[in-house]
Amino acid sequence: MTWLTGHWEWHALASYVLVPLEDAPTLIFSMGGTHAEAVRRQVAPALSDVRQSRGGRYAEVMVERLKEIGLTKGRIGLVEIDPRHKDYMPVNQYNDLRAGLPDVELVFTRSLIHELVIIKSAEELDCVRKAGQLCQRAMEAMIAAAKLGATESDLRGAAGSAMLQGGGDIDFLIIGSTRWPIRRCSSAIHGRPSASSRPATS
Repeated sequence: MTWLTGHWEWHALASYVLVPLEDAPTLIFSMGGTHAEAVRRQVAPALSDVRQSRGGRYAEVMVERLKEIGLTKGRIGLVEIDPRHKDYMPVNQYNDLRAGLPDVELVFTRSLIHELVIIKSAEELDCVRKAGQLCQRAMEAMIAAAKLGATESDLRGAAGSAMLQGGGDIDFLIIGSTRWPIRRCSSAIHGRPSASSRPATS
């Protein structure tokens, strides 16, 4: 969805993008009101049709859109939500699609988007370079914050602040810690940093 529309969903479990073969795509966003309007403005370069889910009734909105453009027969491909775990849409949404479009064949597709995502345009490569610069800034900020008595939360805050101030965003920020020399590193990786300081050890 992010690659197709430019929208990164963090409000809800999911939002959906409907991509007809010969018509304009539709983003079905989780929330309504000003939230939906903000997303509509955000994705304007990619698409103009943004509809709210009406309280999670995503499939009903999809059915309405498909009927508008006359796609009530044939095949519709469902792209996996997470290619690592082979998960698709929730069963209630699937059942609503089947009930609303009885003459449509729903097909579970595999890895349709991944092959497209890994081929980067010049603009996308610029974004990757910017992300690398922000990552370097975050590492430098953590080094500067790593003083006696500093907590993992201090380091995480320094890294996050550096990325946000640099115009970036944060998907996740994981702290890796170890008490061994780096040449014998066996680290514990976790996403819940400690707020307590630890005594320095040699």
